[in-house]
Amino acid sequence: MDLCICKIECAPVLRPPSLPSHVYLTSRFESSDSLLDWNSESAVLNQPEVFRMADLEEFQNTVLNHPIIQDRSRTAGITEGSDAEKPENEHILSQPRSAQRQNEVGPLHAIIPQPHFHGVPQPTTYHVRQTISFPPYQKAYPTALAPYTPDTVQLLLGRRFTRLAWIIPVRGALPWPKCTAACLLRSGSAPHFSRSPLPIGPSPQLDDAEKVRPEITWTRESLLSCWDFLLELRRVKSMGPLALAFHAALPSDAGSVLGHGQQSMSSGHQSTAVATAPGTIPNLLFVDHIKVFHDSAYTMQLRNIIDVWGFQLDDTQKSPERANVVPHVHHPTEQPEQTAQTNAAEATVPLSHPTKIRMFVGAKLALIDERSRGVMIL
Repeated sequence: MDLCICKIECAPVLRPPSLPSHVYLTSRFESSDSLLDWNSESAVLNQPEVFRMADLEEFQNTVLNHPIIQDRSRTAGITEGSDAEKPENEHILSQPRSAQRQNEVGPLHAIIPQPHFHGVPQPTTYHVRQTISFPPYQKAYPTALAPYTPDTVQLLLGRRFTRLAWIIPVRGALPWPKCTAACLLRSGSAPHFSRSPLPIGPSPQLDDAEKVRPEITWTRESLLSCWDFLLELRRVKSMGPLALAFHAALPSDAGSVLGHGQQSMSSGHQSTAVATAPGTIPNLLFVDHIKVFHDSAYTMQLRNIIDVWGFQLDDTQKSPERANVVPHVHHPTEQPEQTAQTNAAEATVPLSHPTKIRMFVGAKLALIDERSRGVMIL
């Protein structure tokens, strides 16, 4: 009997490794057959699948810069915020748009009566004062504008008879940084707390690079009052030979004629033009402003007189809510220089019923030389 022995090769069979519990649950729920119905009484859940709503922590979103979160926070701040967190102008913003202040956007050539230029009064009989009784402006440090430096500014002011000019903005922003801008309220755009619109001086609290630049808010009445005050100051000659000029801004389409705001400066019989790139701050041609020409010997004293001047309110305009208002009774025989001194002395007197609005408290005005170049900001 022959035996046949065959060699049988056996291959090992390996079992797959056991899956972790979280992988098992994931693979289990990938099948649609294993999904349980909601609110099913016959559904039997394993312990890892059971969650109690009462045991879950409340979800808190940490992405606070999301637009939806910001919109909700603004809404919540208005309805639920405290009085200290509400904006200062909330009482104005909450009013209808018709009750808010509206700025004048038309040309201002007729806002001030003609003539718009008043030269040095004739005859020019002025006495050179060695000492000026009125104190200089000392509320802030001047900022020199290139090409001037603090040393050259002091040298310029020490020449006494150099003609300079302070610029008072009427509407628009001056072409130098940190200068106070201005706007003009439209007649009849009265806020809800007054029968007629009242002017407002710049707020020192808003003088911050992160916030809106403060501005002088004029009305037609306050602007004419300031112009009349400067004319009277020119007439009495207490600040030397003064000259005044009101410059109405060019229309917006005049920039094409000058090539994006070219600034013309004359030197002798020649004329040069300094062009500014599109998008830069416009020059004085596009800003309504008043120039107060004077001798450099009176520069700082004249700046102080401008600072202490205030717009006198009538009986229908008096409002106890104005913070930058001081009282003063003007006498017909009182000179503008004496009036300014009295206003400065009464500036710290608290009053429940103010009668005067200080328009230049905290304002930054520009000083220019005889070529309309910026000298300093003060």
